[in-house]
Amino acid sequence: MNAPGRRAPRKAALLLGALALAGCVHVQLEQPVADFAGAVAEARSAMRSSLQAVNAYERRMYLDEALFDPSMDIADVKNGKRTPLLAPVFPPESIRARLDALDLVGEYAQRLQDLVTDDAPARATDAGAALGKNLAGLGERVAALSGDRSSQGYAGPISTAVAVLGEMWVAEKRDRALRAAIERGAPAVGRIIDLLEQDLVEAVRLLRRSGERERLALRVSWYNRHRAKLAEDLAARREQLADVEAAVARFEDAASFDPVRITGPLREANDALLAAARSPRRPEDLKQLAAAMKALAARVRAGAEAARKLQDAKEQTNAG
Repeated sequence: MNAPGRRAPRKAALLLGALALAGCVHVQLEQPVADFAGAVAEARSAMRSSLQAVNAYERRMYLDEALFDPSMDIADVKNGKRTPLLAPVFPPESIRARLDALDLVGEYAQRLQDLVTDDAPARATDAGAALGKNLAGLGERVAALSGDRSSQGYAGPISTAVAVLGEMWVAEKRDRALRAAIERGAPAVGRIIDLLEQDLVEAVRLLRRSGERERLALRVSWYNRHRAKLAEDLAARREQLADVEAAVARFEDAASFDPVRITGPLREANDALLAAARSPRRPEDLKQLAAAMKALAARVRAGAEAARKLQDAKEQTNAG
């Protein structure tokens, strides 16, 4: 039989080993969570600019049509309906609600990152108060939007995510808090990503593709109708053909742009974190998570860059 005195060093060694393993898990989780937060930040920036540009793009298409059709009247109301001159695809309050949903996903990612840093508890009180002030009632506000059927799906997951964020700051055990936050928050965040993807596909990708096809057709038609008058004016023809060439480039960019290139890997990253939270956290699992998260973050950056390229496409509208 072992003497009681000999058991103490053995227990202490086991305890130290367990603490060392917990510390290792903590360190190994830091980078995947940081990569996730970085990917969310990239996606937020690209999706924000895409949503904000929707109404301006619809108005540009309307004015572009008038540019190439001198018989077309410009008016804010035509046949009893508001025209794209002042009628937005998304009303300002609807865009604001979607941008708030994006910010909420970013807040979730940042809080996860804070939970795996050493100084998170020191920021708990101030951050919790700020969260409550900035996001209180967001779910109810989205649900109250009128004339915006697609926004209604946001209310439930937004309310869940807000509740999870609030609870993150009062948890005492960091590892337990991280698991619980991901377990409860990831499904709501995933649903928000799904809804944003749907809006981006319908309001950005489809609008851009059809719009740039129409804008290209206007320029080709105008040039073919007026090329006889341009026959002796080489500079004018060059200018008009450059306009057509620019329209072709914009159409190709619009045709190749797919919001899923941003939301897809972001969704996969969110799912990977959820799977890690549910796993026994073996070293090989954490290594796979770290590698997958880096790859997914790189894919989000590539998709975000494609979105920025589409927004930054140079305009040439030189109808003469």
